[in-house]
Amino acid sequence: MEGSDNGIPPVLKTGARKGLQVRVLSP
Repeated sequence: MEGSDNGIPPVLKTGARKGLQVRVLSP
């Protein structure tokens, strides 16, 4: 199911699950 979230790559999805989405979205 890669690219199934509005074209969001699995990297962002995985990071978001670990609470790293803040670092990915706001470095």
